[in-house]
Amino acid sequence: MRLFLAIELPAEVREHLTRVQEAMVPAVERAAITRDAALHITVKFLGETDPSKLDAIGESLAAVGGGAVELKATHVECFPERGSVRIVAAGFGGDTKRLKGIQEAIEQRSVHLGFRREDRAYKAHVTLARARPVLPPATRQSVTDLTAPLWPGPTFSAGGFVLFQSRLTPQGSQYTKLREFPLHS
Repeated sequence: MRLFLAIELPAEVREHLTRVQEAMVPAVERAAITRDAALHITVKFLGETDPSKLDAIGESLAAVGGGAVELKATHVECFPERGSVRIVAAGFGGDTKRLKGIQEAIEQRSVHLGFRREDRAYKAHVTLARARPVLPPATRQSVTDLTAPLWPGPTFSAGGFVLFQSRLTPQGSQYTKLREFPLHS
């Protein structure tokens, strides 16, 4: 099973991000735009996982707390940070320091369960488009200019995170919600 952990977005946040995607289309015509139903904030990618680990994952992650986190999409970002652009994403503001603490707790529990630690520093974002082949470096300025009037997006309260299974299909990734984890105080 291919698994990941993510924060689901309320409808008004997904609607805002869809407007951002529409605004940036002239700069990312060759990129694949993320479907509305697939917009989420990834907290941890677990990858290929033996189904027999599901109970242990659920038991361990149920202990993650920290309370609800207030967030809002505040700007567009491109990854990698330099050179050609592979990913165009929405960056987040709000209580990102607490979100980072929650993500680190999830990371530690995941490592304890045998998953690989992420090498890159965590940065809360929602992937808006993926480019294959890559887009030129000038895309950064273009998408920033095209989306500037749309920021910030609506503030929302993230009260938990979800364990998803991802299935790769010819129509794109299909996500199945396996379990929800409230961020109890």
